[in-house]
Amino acid sequence: APAGELWRAMPPEQVIGFTMWLSAVQTGPGCVMLRQVQRGYPLGELDGTKSRRAERLAAAFERGGVPSPRVPCIRSEIFIKSLNSLAFNVVAVLGNASNGVIADVPEAVETLLSIMKECEVVADVLGLSIAQSAESRIQQTLSARMHTMSMLHDLRIGKPLELSPLWTSFEDLATLLGVR
Repeated sequence: APAGELWRAMPPEQVIGFTMWLSAVQTGPGCVMLRQVQRGYPLGELDGTKSRRAERLAAAFERGGVPSPRVPCIRSEIFIKSLNSLAFNVVAVLGNASNGVIADVPEAVETLLSIMKECEVVADVLGLSIAQSAESRIQQTLSARMHTMSMLHDLRIGKPLELSPLWTSFEDLATLLGVR
């Protein structure tokens, strides 16, 4: 946002970071069908501290039936979720392929690994740790062979894709950090 508007409107000390590790599809206006919950809604304070408000938010998610692990570095969690989304959605959309098809095409799997490794350089420069290897994340995700990535689903039903802003965010971050 221009001139720090976002910082003023939403100061970091008032933000709890979280991401979603689940599979859902919109079935109609205001209707979402939950297909699978992987890790639920991992959350944490931006500075890594533990807080009562983060605990209360996680407990509310859990009362609603969705796991919400508390993580010590939510920034790493958000980065890896964004990276996985970028890599898997690019390959799925370009190949018009579900996970099972991607898993069966060695070049597609190599492309996933290449994208992930390239973006992990940015994480290293930022000092963000990635606990699970790219190879393990690829194997884990592709084991859900029938799954269709969200942006491939969007493409198939004629919705606008989010690939360009996601790609641009990684590209801009790399440029700002001097990563080639």
